[in-house]
Amino acid sequence: MKAQQISRTVRDIVHTRSGGVCEKCGRRPAVEVHHRTGRQMGGSREPWINQPSNLLDLCDPCHDEVTDTRGNRAFVETCGWLVRRGEEQPADVPVLLWHGLWLLDDLGDFRTDPRVAAAWARIDAVRAA
Repeated sequence: MKAQQISRTVRDIVHTRSGGVCEKCGRRPAVEVHHRTGRQMGGSREPWINQPSNLLDLCDPCHDEVTDTRGNRAFVETCGWLVRRGEEQPADVPVLLWHGLWLLDDLGDFRTDPRVAAAWARIDAVRAA
């Protein structure tokens, strides 16, 4: 099976979810689609890798910030901007967006559940460290 690209339909779902605004800062136009769990060298054959729950619509500066993790990887992972491969599915990891902490789904929606409160506590602990 060949590694897949992000489909136009999925890009449209992510862009509709963001309203065309960076999902991290909420201040600049979203111009790049970011994979929360990376595709790795040569792409990935994981069926969920190019689904909306694994993607964020970001501006250039925010995309650079979440991918250049020198010294702040723990914070980036705690905020859900990066999700380690093999630990959890992105749909099950709350992500800090400019308008709150949410779980993303593959239909382009975001929602809250009990995991979100626990994630806030982890973010606060990492910020305090």
